[in-house]
Amino acid sequence: MGNINKLPDNVLVQITNGRPIRELNDEVHEYTGELRKQWLAKTNNPLSVTLNYTPFTNRGAYRPQYWPHVIARGIQACRDDVWREDVWLSSSKGGLHFPGMSHLNPYVISRFWWDADQDVEALLEEYYCLFYGPAADEMRAFIEFCEMEYALLGADANVTEKALALFDKAKAAAPPDSVYGRRIALVDEFLHTLRTRATQINMKRPEGLPEYRVIDMAKDNWRDARDALTMDGKLDEAFWTAYHHPRPLRDVRTGNTPEHKTRFMARWWKDSLYFGIRCEFEESEPPVIGSEHDNDPAIWQGEHLELLIETNKHSYYQIVVNPAGGIIDLDRGVTMKGGKAYEWSSQAEVATHVGDDYWSVELRLPVTPSDEDPLHQMIGNRPFQAKQDALDSGKGISLPWHFNLYRKRSGTKDLETTAFSPLGPDAKTFHDPLRFARIYVQ
Repeated sequence: MGNINKLPDNVLVQITNGRPIRELNDEVHEYTGELRKQWLAKTNNPLSVTLNYTPFTNRGAYRPQYWPHVIARGIQACRDDVWREDVWLSSSKGGLHFPGMSHLNPYVISRFWWDADQDVEALLEEYYCLFYGPAADEMRAFIEFCEMEYALLGADANVTEKALALFDKAKAAAPPDSVYGRRIALVDEFLHTLRTRATQINMKRPEGLPEYRVIDMAKDNWRDARDALTMDGKLDEAFWTAYHHPRPLRDVRTGNTPEHKTRFMARWWKDSLYFGIRCEFEESEPPVIGSEHDNDPAIWQGEHLELLIETNKHSYYQIVVNPAGGIIDLDRGVTMKGGKAYEWSSQAEVATHVGDDYWSVELRLPVTPSDEDPLHQMIGNRPFQAKQDALDSGKGISLPWHFNLYRKRSGTKDLETTAFSPLGPDAKTFHDPLRFARIYVQ
């Protein structure tokens, strides 16, 4: 943009999310305002903006999406500079299929397109009274709390519980057989997944589960080591060897030391989580390769590693890697029916190496805090564990993730399965998030 002094008049400028979508903080509004100002200086035409209010697929979009104040402020700030707005409101499940929740944003948008000078508080006062009747005050409290705390809904237990408590209070304020009660029931239908998530993040995990502290390669003492990384699967660079304290996998049921040892390390660098894993075998019985092709279920028929990982925002992802570098990535947070879990891509970078008596893998998993595109990359904030005194004082938030790492020697006579967090003798499935180990960057 800096190399263009002025655009010809037959070129129009359109900015994706040219005004804030869901952010109340001043910094975001000031940033988008400055962005519009810079583009206006390069054109004689007014601007156009595209607004993506919900992810197109809505997978994972289980949080109530109410942004009336953000919408009003945004339209009022750019009404003299913008001649059109292209608004995307998903019609798939999670969007307009839940009209009880999803109608408020387009209602406020259309009213402010009509009259940008109106008072949003007066508009909302009328809306709450007419639409929710005896539950007007309670629904206002619920909706505006969700707008303010959207980023933490489904991630922070206290915020999630408070939102649901506010809604339950509103639900009790209107007779269920009244028109107001039926409208609130439509919101309740949408909240099913959020209630499930609240239950999940409040569940107590068993005592004694392992923890793993990830090395933060951004620290100055790792400067030389981090620049030495070459993704070739060999684990011989200083990125791994400068702090070489690998953790072992143990028998998945007994927790005993297995016959075939597996050790792993993890690093955090540039918004990516790296795993380096070494799997030993006997020269006389090398690993069986199920498939060399990505997302081929035959990968499970040979030796493979499985990483199940729950971020602070999503539970959970599954990444499968075999010695040939074949990979399967699944979003276990959605139904397996119809192959929806396979629609997600981790966008992982993977490299493997097979030696005489071991095979090893380097795996890079990019992480994004944004849920705008739930089909790509793991969604979550950087995992960390705050100091306890900060947590006790309310000044810190602990955002660890949870994971388990398995190695399965499928296709051989001695079928052996190992895990970082063993499941115990009575386990019926690998897929037990409550048995996941804690993982955090420090």
